[in-house]
Amino acid sequence: MNGANTVIAAETGCGKTLTYLLPMIDKVLRWKEMAEIQYNSPLGLIVTPTRELAFQIGLEAKKICQYLNIHVKTITGGKTRKMLLDPSVDKVDIIIASFGVISKLTTHNIYKLDMIKSIVLDEADALFHETFEEKLQVFLKRVPLGFAQNVHDNTQLPIGAQFALASATMPSRMSEILRNIIDVQSLVHVTSDKLHHILVPQKFMRVGPDDKPTELLKYLKPKVANREQVIIFNNTNSTCNWVNMFLNKCNIETVRLNGDMPLYERQNKYASFKGGRCRILCTTNAGSRGLDTVAIRHVLNYDFPNATADYIHRCGRTGRVGSVKDCRVTNFISTQTEINVVQKIERAIRKMKPIPIFEIRETKEDDNLELLESQNIDENDQQQEFSIPY
Repeated sequence: MNGANTVIAAETGCGKTLTYLLPMIDKVLRWKEMAEIQYNSPLGLIVTPTRELAFQIGLEAKKICQYLNIHVKTITGGKTRKMLLDPSVDKVDIIIASFGVISKLTTHNIYKLDMIKSIVLDEADALFHETFEEKLQVFLKRVPLGFAQNVHDNTQLPIGAQFALASATMPSRMSEILRNIIDVQSLVHVTSDKLHHILVPQKFMRVGPDDKPTELLKYLKPKVANREQVIIFNNTNSTCNWVNMFLNKCNIETVRLNGDMPLYERQNKYASFKGGRCRILCTTNAGSRGLDTVAIRHVLNYDFPNATADYIHRCGRTGRVGSVKDCRVTNFISTQTEINVVQKIERAIRKMKPIPIFEIRETKEDDNLELLESQNIDENDQQQEFSIPY
């Protein structure tokens, strides 16, 4: 992170946030002594795809900077119109923001980007998704990229901003998206040797679609009795809402977190889960990134994800640095397509290789209940478990 444009790619839950946050804070401490005070003109900027992740990084940054005379501000959506009509004017050194809101606020010149000396895109693969891609390119072109420091004179501010990306997975189209923004050849790749490895035991259960609710209750019963925390992942908001309603009707207290909910409700629900007041969280991919808790022992993919990158991020909600022991990921497998994907994951795990990154085609109704036709999975084996030691 010593001035070079950097790609930080490492497994989930290993501490990537501090890897870029601490160097940024250290440099901002020096830079702010040289910079003229300009309101709403940060020296450091961290951009995230979700409000929850921005909020969480902001908490960590404020905790670290509490006694350092560094002004940290977290900006998330939900009140964008109010921020545009009645903008605050502050001394701010580092901004942590979700992409949508910081894009709008900088477009309207509420916050200025000309003083940025360090910018980080966290969960970069999500920001490079086609829903963000065009707006992200426009936004990045407003940032004065091209970091250059006079090595003979540390009393001067560097020219331009250092550019960094951080994620457990990186899109194959990254170079294509960035080619008109930076010199892609300037990117220094920093990767861990466990990238795309899942470091917790994984179980794959063949379950017919109609049997999922019954199997879900069987799965949860011992976890509830032992007061263990569980995250249940679904592919759609509607399934998430239904599973949440079903479990609560079965007297299993559950909170939900998905894109249908306003931010304040999502924060309150997640706070009750993280604080241990409720031990079952039902969510979608909205909960697969940025939720950092060391108490989660179990992850259940009620719906198997549509991309292996999402699988990696979901698995990363457990087995994190400093987490409880005996963590486990369980997957309900209901279609022939999912069986084919599981076989690829199994081969990678058994060979101690990274999980391949690819999109899974949309499942057709005809795929359902074709489970017993698979020739490559033992007909008598209803559950398969593959694991890597911690």
